[in-house]
Amino acid sequence: MNCSAMKKLLTNDFRFKPDHPEYRRVYLVNVILLLYIALSGIFAVLNAIRGTYFVAATEAAAAVLCLVTRYAFHKTNRVDVCAWALIAIMAGMAAAVFAGAGDVYYIFTWICVFPPVAFFLLGSKKGLAVSLIILAAMAAFLAFSYKSWGASEFGAVSIVNLSVTFVSLVLLIAYFEVSRQEAAAVVQQKNSELEAANRALTESREQLRLILDSAAEAVFGVDMNIRCTFCNTSCLEMLGLKSPEDLLGKDVYALIHSRRKDGEPLPRTECNIIRTCMEGIAIHADDEVFWRPSGTSLDVEYNSYPQYKDGELIGAVVTFMDNTLKKVHEQQIEYYSSHDSLTGLLNRSCFETMLRKIDGRQNLPISVIMGDLNGLKLTNDVFGHAAGDDLLVKTADILRKICRSEDRIARLGGDEFVILLPKTQLQDAQVIMSRIREVLAREQVNEIRCSMSLGCDTKSDGRQKLAQTMKNAENEMYKEKARSRNKVNADMLNAVIMALYGKSPREERHSANVSELCKAIGEALGLPDTEVAQLRSAGFMHDIGKIGIDTDAAGKHAGDDLEEEASEYRQHPVIGYRILNLFDNTLSLAESVYSHHERWDGTGFPRELKGSEIPLAARIIAVAGRYDTLLNDRGGEVPDHEAALLELQKEAGTRLDPHIVDVFVRMMGGKGQELENAAGI
Repeated sequence: MNCSAMKKLLTNDFRFKPDHPEYRRVYLVNVILLLYIALSGIFAVLNAIRGTYFVAATEAAAAVLCLVTRYAFHKTNRVDVCAWALIAIMAGMAAAVFAGAGDVYYIFTWICVFPPVAFFLLGSKKGLAVSLIILAAMAAFLAFSYKSWGASEFGAVSIVNLSVTFVSLVLLIAYFEVSRQEAAAVVQQKNSELEAANRALTESREQLRLILDSAAEAVFGVDMNIRCTFCNTSCLEMLGLKSPEDLLGKDVYALIHSRRKDGEPLPRTECNIIRTCMEGIAIHADDEVFWRPSGTSLDVEYNSYPQYKDGELIGAVVTFMDNTLKKVHEQQIEYYSSHDSLTGLLNRSCFETMLRKIDGRQNLPISVIMGDLNGLKLTNDVFGHAAGDDLLVKTADILRKICRSEDRIARLGGDEFVILLPKTQLQDAQVIMSRIREVLAREQVNEIRCSMSLGCDTKSDGRQKLAQTMKNAENEMYKEKARSRNKVNADMLNAVIMALYGKSPREERHSANVSELCKAIGEALGLPDTEVAQLRSAGFMHDIGKIGIDTDAAGKHAGDDLEEEASEYRQHPVIGYRILNLFDNTLSLAESVYSHHERWDGTGFPRELKGSEIPLAARIIAVAGRYDTLLNDRGGEVPDHEAALLELQKEAGTRLDPHIVDVFVRMMGGKGQELENAAGI
């Protein structure tokens, strides 16, 4: 039999390999069984030949038992059962041999092999117990039978027994040492592996801790008693805790989650973290709070996940974020989706939703006030959209102060406003409208007095359509706007003129002078009376656009070339054009005012018109304005009437229309003093 076949036999067909913990026991069991089978069979034959049939029978029985045990062991691989069976066979065979033959040929020495085999196969405690029992039985046997024994013959058989016993003990000791060394090597390897595993575990824990502490999201874990098992740095920072000891081992529910946002108690049955631990379900929430030790609450969005180990629910892991900013943003989004961003009033979409909610019998009578803000376009065109925004905001503030808390005010867009008044009679709505007019009349933005065209109607019957009530109120508003249009326009225009004169008294004198001079030039040119009247008005309002520019720029000498090059100053004809285009009775003046700074040679502004491209009225205003500026705004540089006329003649053909200058000089030469006195020059 080669080595491979023997190893296969001794390891139960290689089912027990060297790295198996039972490898050495299996190996020894198989070796002893095979030796017993072989030796018992040989000795059974020898003893039968010698005539010691009892011993031969015993040896044969032992060989059969060992063969059966070896077969069972090969099939079952049950090491413990086979080890016990082998010990029993060894003990039974020894007892039978000793009882039948006594101590012939020093056979008793084989008893020395039994204890080490028992210790190795059964373990120290069981081996010791069995060895003591066997030795006790042998001692009793010796005590009762030693007198009948004669002296043991010392011959070749005795020497064989002693030698084989000695060799067996040596081999067992060597085998035990090899097993011990292998066990020590295995232990050392396992220790090394354990140390490596511990180092890896430590590194893994440190890495996990680093990851947890580096995460912006707060994380903590709880056991089944809702006591904290771990937490990261973000968790401590968000909860206002100084160290992990402030949370670890503590009841998380009692510490941070036992109250609602309003301070009312949160029952344990409604705590989602506890529900996760009890029901093993993941839960997301974004409308709850955690409480800090300081007594302040933290809006949180959190997820609670069940934690399992070996298939058993052992707690929960909770991740959460500070939800304060998100809540603020959500509130802002919700607010701006329903409110006008400038005034803070309800927007059209929200108002229409509110309209459907309020339109019920319980709110009858329902009154509606529609309003259209006057002067918004004028304010935007003259003073800029920032001033227009101020006008809208001031109007909204006034409406809020006058209306009741249950009333709903909305800006429908542009300059249109609507007020919904539940449980309000028509006469009460009219009182509110009068109050709005009264308060608005006391307010002004950039010299423009606030006013609003208003109309109202009331739904007093549930069968009426509220949409029709709004339509009726809107019609009433437009009727008032049409009735008061001329007065409102005149008031706004006068307000602009008075504001300009209030900023610069010089402008009042200059406008009056230019107006009279324009009238005289028109008459000298033989223009119709209607055109002369328009020319006079245009001369009076030619610098109205200066209301929209800086006071210092408006007050500079209008004849200075440097001033005309200033970008801000160049805007006043454009602003004047916008203002006059807003009113029906000044539309015809807008073009001449727009062009009164154009030059005959095409170098003027704002459009660089040339010659006859410039409207006639604008050319007349240019000559009249230049004359008044030369005579009154030069600080003595042009001493008198003649010097001013001479300067006009110099500018004829470049700055001014030469024909109009010629007419003006002849006119002023004949009745210059009269005109000067009439104009206050």
